[in-house]
Amino acid sequence: STSLVITSVSLDDAGEYTCVATNECGSIESKKINVVVTTGGISGINDVENNGWKMSSAMPNPISESSIINVFANESASAKMIISDISGYEINSNSIELSNGWNRLNIDANNLSSGTYLITITSGNTRLTQTITVIK
Repeated sequence: STSLVITSVSLDDAGEYTCVATNECGSIESKKINVVVTTGGISGINDVENNGWKMSSAMPNPISESSIINVFANESASAKMIISDISGYEINSNSIELSNGWNRLNIDANNLSSGTYLITITSGNTRLTQTITVIK
């Protein structure tokens, strides 16, 4: 299966779309789909939520060098970003400041070996965790 990801869109891009695949045998057109563009941040099927906060899946994932995780905070807050291995052993911990709204966080995997890791954001009683897979 092949995916098309468009990373820069505007509200004007909303509407009905079809996909047309063409080769030497001819063309085939997909059913129409309705595309909705929002300005509230990123939302996906694997997002996690807690206390009004939201954390997106890492993009890209799996990774070899770096990835991005988006965190929505319902207020400005001091937080901690923890990287731990799958057994829970803490590998790295950084204090971070989150703004009210969506925050883009870089995950640096240059010092991580191949494997599965937990990325956890904590602030007060809020705890959000996603997994990343590192392939070297």
